[in-house]
Amino acid sequence: MKILYYTDPHITGRAFRSRMDNYFETIMAKMSEIRDLSHEYKVDFNICGGDLFDSFDTAPSIVSKAIGVIKNFYNETYIVSGSHDVYGSNYENIPRTMFGLMASADVLTPLFPGERKLIKKGDISLQLTGQPAHYDLEKSLSKEGYIVTKPYSVDYAIHVVHGFLVKEKFMDNVAHTLISDITNTQADITLSGHIHGGFGVVEIDGKYFCNPGAVGRTDASLDELKRAPKVVLIHLGDNGIDLELIPLKSAKPGPEVLSREGIEEMALRKAKLKGYEAKLEGFEASVGSVDNIYEDIDRMKGVSELTKSIVRDEISSAELKWREMQSINAG
Repeated sequence: MKILYYTDPHITGRAFRSRMDNYFETIMAKMSEIRDLSHEYKVDFNICGGDLFDSFDTAPSIVSKAIGVIKNFYNETYIVSGSHDVYGSNYENIPRTMFGLMASADVLTPLFPGERKLIKKGDISLQLTGQPAHYDLEKSLSKEGYIVTKPYSVDYAIHVVHGFLVKEKFMDNVAHTLISDITNTQADITLSGHIHGGFGVVEIDGKYFCNPGAVGRTDASLDELKRAPKVVLIHLGDNGIDLELIPLKSAKPGPEVLSREGIEEMALRKAKLKGYEAKLEGFEASVGSVDNIYEDIDRMKGVSELTKSIVRDEISSAELKWREMQSINAG
């Protein structure tokens, strides 16, 4: 049995500030390549790990073009809804979204909690289950969204989750799930999405955990600049399990399509604002003192005029608020 898995395309017609190319054209080229791979390997079915769309209200014209590609995949596509596919990370809202439209048109087959798809090919039988994105997913101490049971009547079990599954401990104030927390699952393969950087393939005691990373690169972090989008070809047979990571040929190197200008400009803006907030705090405002700050801004080297304009606006806003406070205190 052969299965093709991919996740997080984030199909959209809007432009990301981090992209130097036409994102929609690029992501559709990737989706077309994934479709072609499904035909090349004659897979028994396909799986998407969620965030098919970047927004639940993606434009109908964009959805129409996505349907044109996905409906021509080799065999059926199963999917869990991602946090971007639905309102409020709640899969119960699927019928009111473009994701729901594609499901109702039988372009995709959604996987829901508690449902088990039993798939058979020759002598091989498989249980397929899924957990869509949900705002309470990581908060459960039992990790019930990640852990499934496998009946004796099937050879393999695959569970698909759109959640914050990671190899190593993340920030304490961000809810997440460690792979080590769910090794008691009876799923032979746990496929995850949501975390764009992915973690490849991890094997623990004969169980496989896999996130190949997002098909769509929507930010220009240093990790994304270096990452090559991949899909996974899964082989299930008498000899066991094999997961093969396949880089997408249509994905150009990060530096050719991703720009850090927005990130660096925002970092500069925050740094400068922090400095000027310190200057404004506790000083007696006067026209002359604010003018001095504006002169400092004008003398900044290597800073775009847009950034200087933003800083000036923030300084003006801060001074106005300070004057209002002074007026209230005097009254």
